[in-house]
Amino acid sequence: MVTENITTLEELREAIRLLEIQQAEDGTQLKAQFMVVYESMKPINLIKDTIINAVTSPEVKNSLMNSSIGLATGFVAKLAVQSVLRSPLNKLVGSAVMIGVKNIVERNPEAVKTLSGSLFNFFKRKANNRERNIGSE
Repeated sequence: MVTENITTLEELREAIRLLEIQQAEDGTQLKAQFMVVYESMKPINLIKDTIINAVTSPEVKNSLMNSSIGLATGFVAKLAVQSVLRSPLNKLVGSAVMIGVKNIVERNPEAVKTLSGSLFNFFKRKANNRERNIGSE
């Protein structure tokens, strides 16, 4: 922007020309910024950005993983209870066990991870011992 004192008609014309150039550049930048805001405010882009932010959030990933593990564990517990019980209420008891196990697993994911790791190592050692016994015969 021109900050010096204008004393002649030629200086005035030059200052006006420079201001018009500046105005054109500002208008171009404003239009570009408007298009960025317009694109980001489209419903599909809002939904897409929300999903991307949710999926990349570590808290959401952990919560989703814990819920999935809880549901899977609860379902397995329900099947186990229903296979053992032969009463007419086995569906009700199985569902109650499933919900209870799911809630416990969701609230204590670290304990479940530790327990599942221990169980995995236990079964891995059993399989290795079985393989050694078969190989030594």
